[in-house]
Amino acid sequence: MSSELWSWTSTSLVDCHCHLTDELLGNTADVLRSSAIAGVGAVVAVSENLPQARQLLHTSILQLKSFDGDKSTVETCDKYDFIAERVQEGSPDSTDPLSWSIIIPCAGIHPVQPGWMHPKLEQLDELSSFLDVNHELIGGIGECGLDFCPRTLKAPLNSPSPSVPYTSHASTSAAVGADGRASAVISIANGATHETVHTPTDSLELRVKALQARIFDAHITLGSSMDLALNVHSRQAGHYAIDALARDPRESLSPALATGRTVATLGKLSASDSDQSFLASRGSSTPSPRRGVPPRVLMHAFDGKAKFARKGVELGMRFSVAASIGRDRCLQKMAKSIPLDYLCLETDSPALHPISGDRINYPANTALACSKLAELLDESVDQIAAATTKSAAELFPSLPRLIRRRESKVRTRFGAIGRGGRRSSGDLGILEAIADESC
Repeated sequence: MSSELWSWTSTSLVDCHCHLTDELLGNTADVLRSSAIAGVGAVVAVSENLPQARQLLHTSILQLKSFDGDKSTVETCDKYDFIAERVQEGSPDSTDPLSWSIIIPCAGIHPVQPGWMHPKLEQLDELSSFLDVNHELIGGIGECGLDFCPRTLKAPLNSPSPSVPYTSHASTSAAVGADGRASAVISIANGATHETVHTPTDSLELRVKALQARIFDAHITLGSSMDLALNVHSRQAGHYAIDALARDPRESLSPALATGRTVATLGKLSASDSDQSFLASRGSSTPSPRRGVPPRVLMHAFDGKAKFARKGVELGMRFSVAASIGRDRCLQKMAKSIPLDYLCLETDSPALHPISGDRINYPANTALACSKLAELLDESVDQIAAATTKSAAELFPSLPRLIRRRESKVRTRFGAIGRGGRRSSGDLGILEAIADESC
């Protein structure tokens, strides 16, 4: 193994959304080594289903064991031969997980499954059980969310859409039962009776939206209960997703989506006088997140209007941008409307290549996303790197702790600092402070 190991510095980047398990990326070890060489210190790897989540977990465990000095890491993946093979077939300099970008694995159910299929409710039980056992090793929940692009809404359902009950004070909302016919549901919640009327409809679009709503609701609940960040997909459904995340957790998102209407306007948020004083003392004007909002949310590849993005910022959400921002005017407008402290970097690799066309994108292009964003906002690359990495560390508290473990191992095992030179004592100060607060 090469002694030229990278070291975390103040300009190290974080790819907050990539699909590391996608076969288009090729050898996993080489991908992670290449991203580290490009200055990407960590990648937040999302899954679209449970098999992918298991792959990510075991690849992450392989890396964690290397931090602890276990040299038999590949053998831990004997039940997942595809991972062992993709690591062992790497180039000589990439087979040691210490040479990789740090992996933050996420587990979730994407609203569009492989083959352009819809997810099934059974997957929620599997996901919940998986997180119950492994939540301490999982960095976030996702990819999850809503996808209202025409191709998705027209795709046939795998099976009849389940009834999606909704509780709302004195409201009548459209939804679809398992038989696609009208039904009325009376439910008891917190001692109060709420009524929902299901109107008859055979709309495939309505049924798809209702299914997505129920599954997204479950992810929001998991994120809140397990204190894990949500990595959210919202293609052509940006304001619906933000409204869903802003609702009281005791309410359901389903009827607003099923009828095609947005939920009631929440009104602009403002911090209380005492909050303002506290924030002013810390040099921040950031409003406190609305009660009921999951603790941390990343809106990935947000394609909604800037006004909805600003609403998300008021709720404390972050938004990630890829290198494709250089060719996407809508994304440029959105990024300009959001304070830098609420922006993160991503690649969505192998998708969203910086150049349009059928090209494969890689996590290493996080560096290009950083430079494109710096050019757009007229900031230095170092400023963008510092701000977006700080936001990533706040979204994913396991990151600072993993950095400490890795850097400690690099120093004890190899002595001298590798690529990037010797850092100053203040390079990790912000991240270490975040790690202390999250412990």
